[in-house]
Amino acid sequence: MPAAHEGPESSAARGRRRFALYAYPPNELGYCGPDDPSLLTAAAARAEALQAGGLDAIARQFTGAWPYLHLIAEANNVADPLDDSVVDAYWLGGEMASRVAGDAFAASAVARMEVRTGRSEEELVAPLALGAPLQHNYHVFVVYPWLGVLRRGGPQKVLSILDGCRIRQGTLLSIEGDQAMVQSRELVFDGHGLREGEPRAEKVRLGLEAMVGRESGRLEVGGAVSLHWDWLCEPLSPEAADRLESSTAKVLRNLA
Repeated sequence: MPAAHEGPESSAARGRRRFALYAYPPNELGYCGPDDPSLLTAAAARAEALQAGGLDAIARQFTGAWPYLHLIAEANNVADPLDDSVVDAYWLGGEMASRVAGDAFAASAVARMEVRTGRSEEELVAPLALGAPLQHNYHVFVVYPWLGVLRRGGPQKVLSILDGCRIRQGTLLSIEGDQAMVQSRELVFDGHGLREGEPRAEKVRLGLEAMVGRESGRLEVGGAVSLHWDWLCEPLSPEAADRLESSTAKVLRNLA
């Protein structure tokens, strides 16, 4: 196991490692972040990169996630946008993500995203005003234009993109080598909105050892885990699993 994961882990180190763990799958696919995904894995394996100020140059290249981390940090008076509490709130949602005010979001992200996605400021802020937390799944379902594409009769492939891009939870069924079978609920489009459907089994990859570190030893069959694209990111405590489920439901329920 890399030396970076030996002994007690600071909030700065854990936050940076978890950011890398969740951010790697879309980076590997070429959707966001640096052109070379090995930069992220290399940084996550170095102890110095996991301290406050480390990994930040790479994290800034994730132009979707970085503004949200700053908004959550500012709303909660946390100086470090990659502190574990902020990173946790961004990926999994919860009270900290719900503290970001609509006007702060509009002033920072909306103006930039409105041009990119073709959505109005009102559309982008409305779910936040109704109680949806400003987390990664908010960005996927509200800011990205894919739901609008589906509503206009777009291809079903769009639904699979939304399903993979969101952070979803599952139950670990088995592990074999660097792959795992999990049970999760697939995303369903009803003609206007989105909801989680029936449980289905899916095969996913385990996160890279350089990023997972001690978390790999806590994976238990029957336990809750988080998923991003075809990756099993990390085990989830009952509280974290409930928070992710509740936060996702609030976003889906309040889609404009």
